[in-house]
Amino acid sequence: MSTHEKPSFRWAAIQCLKQIGKDEPGILSAMFERLSDGAEVAAAPSTLETLAVKSFGEFKDKSRLISDLPPVNPKAPPVWLYTSILLDEMRPFKSEAQVKEVKESLKPSDKRSMFAQYYAALSIAESAGAARAALEDLLATLADPKVTNYLIRQKLCLAIGNCGEEASRGAKLLAEVATSQVIEDRARAESDPERIKNQAVRAVALQALGKMGRGANDALPALTKLASPNSDPGTQDETIKTLVNLGPAAASAVTSLMELFGGARPGQRDLIVETMRKIGPDAFPPLIEFIPAYEKNWRENSGPYRDQNAKARGCVECIIVLGPEGLKPEQRAKLIDSLKTLRARAAVKGQKDFHDRCEEAVNRLEGKK
Repeated sequence: MSTHEKPSFRWAAIQCLKQIGKDEPGILSAMFERLSDGAEVAAAPSTLETLAVKSFGEFKDKSRLISDLPPVNPKAPPVWLYTSILLDEMRPFKSEAQVKEVKESLKPSDKRSMFAQYYAALSIAESAGAARAALEDLLATLADPKVTNYLIRQKLCLAIGNCGEEASRGAKLLAEVATSQVIEDRARAESDPERIKNQAVRAVALQALGKMGRGANDALPALTKLASPNSDPGTQDETIKTLVNLGPAAASAVTSLMELFGGARPGQRDLIVETMRKIGPDAFPPLIEFIPAYEKNWRENSGPYRDQNAKARGCVECIIVLGPEGLKPEQRAKLIDSLKTLRARAAVKGQKDFHDRCEEAVNRLEGKK
């Protein structure tokens, strides 16, 4: 009946299915098929955002609408909209058995509406740990170049992030999503709709990686790339939060974080310091290596680090905040010597403010007040 050629029969059938309940096998599969009702959804709904937040403002009495509207009423909503209203009342779908039925609507198909895909991704994202039952389908759908709608991609990323330790299989894919269109977005205006959409997907992809903890190791090169002054503030913050959860494995991102630190906002500075503390002793070797190399290039006015002033200042500022905790004696001695040399170079260059900050960093490591 739910696939009958007459809409009135399909309307009646989905109401019966709803009464039977979501725990009965096959119910959700049949109802989700009606979200792609080919007779009424010839193309992707233009009101996906409105449908997504369930703001059916014109239907004030859903119960009356569903039970009393005769099929001949020209104002009757299409079957897919009827079905979405009923499914709204049945959500969330928290069992793996339910998720296995819903996941079939994730797959792109000429006979499947964009709204059906979105609704499936939304429902699985709400299913918490039960999303594990759909992990392979979630990853395959996110990787599919045909799936371009940013709302669908957001929900896919969110659902993957809810899959627990197993989600680490998708770390590299989420990293690709997070870095997609980064260069193009930097050239776009902040108000550009494409940039806004890309940033929205990027933020959720990074949040999903953040939930993986050390399982996100495969995403580290991408995270290091995003921990840049050229990234938008939201992307920077989500990237740093993800690096916090990686712990010592995030050591290779330290110098990028230092470039951010010099001009960071107060809240962002706190995130960076927390990341450095979670990295632990492994956070210091990149600083110990960078500072003398930078001083040499600055002195000789040549070399790869010559113009990395912001990163050098960030290193100094972070050392002031972190202090000597976690440093081995030989590391501490080497870092103090490097900072003293840098302090002297700043004086020669006439940069008194930088000289004074270097001096404070030396005092901090030496335990002076």
